[in-house]
Amino acid sequence: FRAPPTQRKPPYAAPAMATNATAKFAFKADPSYQQTMSLDPGTKLLEVESAGDGWMWGTNAETQQRGLFPESYVQVEVIEKPAAVPPPIPSSRKKDNAPSDPTSSVASMSIAEDEEDIAPLPTPSSSGPATRAPG
Repeated sequence: FRAPPTQRKPPYAAPAMATNATAKFAFKADPSYQQTMSLDPGTKLLEVESAGDGWMWGTNAETQQRGLFPESYVQVEVIEKPAAVPPPIPSSRKKDNAPSDPTSSVASMSIAEDEEDIAPLPTPSSSGPATRAPG
């Protein structure tokens, strides 16, 4: 039985693939190594990565506990992450009627010239929703 690594390796850039795992066997955490965590068969593990010397780091999907466990006790599943979709490339061609400055179209909009066309908003009532009187 080989002891787990004593130090966690430094953070790394997220890979293009996510690695999850499922525990195949029960593993009881060793109290002399606080970084180990217990596993039950079927335990789902997320963000699994090698810690070296036959050990892996992972996060229990149910409890969110992160710890070390033997690599041979789990079935590793590699999940390819979808590629990020790049933003659209702006067109260098302007349409015939398109303004060069997008705010200029707002400035040229006219507000209703005759205020009689605009219906006034009802005044909010402090007693709750408005009700119509019978009649």
